[in-house]
Amino acid sequence: VAMSSDSDSDDGEDNQRRAGNTFAGLNLDDSDSDDSDDSDDSDDEIKQTIDAKEVDEQASDSEESSDVSIEEGSEADGLLYSQQDEISEFDDLAERSTRNGRVIQTDFVDALKQLIGGVEGTATRSIRPTEIQRECWTTMLSPLTNERDVIAISKTGSGKTLAFLVPLLCSLTLSAAKYKSKSNQQNKVAASFIYPRAIILAPTRVLAQQIFEVASTLVKNTPSLNINISLALGGASYHQQIADLLSKDPDLIIATPGRLNSLCGHVASEDSTTQEASAMCIKLDEIEELVIDEADMMLDLGFKNALSWFAQLVNTETAFGFRLVLTSATWEEETSAHLAQFESISEQEPVLLATEGAGQVVTKTVTQRVNVLAHKGAPRFNYLSKLLTMALKDDPGS
Repeated sequence: VAMSSDSDSDDGEDNQRRAGNTFAGLNLDDSDSDDSDDSDDSDDEIKQTIDAKEVDEQASDSEESSDVSIEEGSEADGLLYSQQDEISEFDDLAERSTRNGRVIQTDFVDALKQLIGGVEGTATRSIRPTEIQRECWTTMLSPLTNERDVIAISKTGSGKTLAFLVPLLCSLTLSAAKYKSKSNQQNKVAASFIYPRAIILAPTRVLAQQIFEVASTLVKNTPSLNINISLALGGASYHQQIADLLSKDPDLIIATPGRLNSLCGHVASEDSTTQEASAMCIKLDEIEELVIDEADMMLDLGFKNALSWFAQLVNTETAFGFRLVLTSATWEEETSAHLAQFESISEQEPVLLATEGAGQVVTKTVTQRVNVLAHKGAPRFNYLSKLLTMALKDDPGS
């Protein structure tokens, strides 16, 4: 889990905090082929990147972190909140209220510190939240902006998982009375459906599993968080997964798009049987928080139609409206177009939070070619030498 060092916190990096016309007036293109199955081959290819995303990054982000302050009562790029709303330290989270009035308890802050190795006696230096974490927490927990959608763009390894997990988990906690009532009702009635209050969508099983482990650790170590969390991934036994979900009745589901759509009743192909179509257990009536992690990767892996179907369903079924949080290491113009279909509760433009070194549009001018050589050894080396010689002639300064 990426954190930043306190000693390098004042390097003066300018943070971009702006609310742009990100979604307005954009149409969707539904011409892409339906790809509701979860990505299997991509897991291994990006596993190294994912593994590096949130683990042991205390030092890597420290040189680029900074404090950003807004004068009390001032307006910056359309976003208004007072200086006292800013969160720059972990302890600033304590006693903050979420968008639905839940108060963050000190045991959660302690669990958060423990998760990243910051408990007194276990760390050799003080640590602080990363830039994207401070900006997300401030925006999502400020009374003036906590109803607005958020787009968080930050490089890999900057701590985006905790940036959205902290406000989300705290907003889902139930009072002791409500939790006991829910448990009693669950024990008395054999439910046919579950009604989660939050969903996190991840593009791959590796990333979904990682988010689940971080969230589960926080909940386990925080007595005040009365939350049930479940994982729904493609590749696992479908009917066993339904049984597990019905038994656990989760408040939060972390899932990959194809499996989530199936559990919500989507028939992926014409070959699906009637039994498969009826084997669904998730209702979206009570959804109040929706996170799409690594949104650009989600679209690149072919989940455009899967997201479109899910968007239509959640827009129709949700009874009270939901806040939408999108995260990505990069952001392309077409990403906004494909995600404009989610109709959240916010009547304002989403807040765009972009840290330094992230958010660039991925170049479309690079052509990749794969040449398969039948012989090993010298033929491959000679061919590589030829390619490098040609490249140096084209660009002598490279």
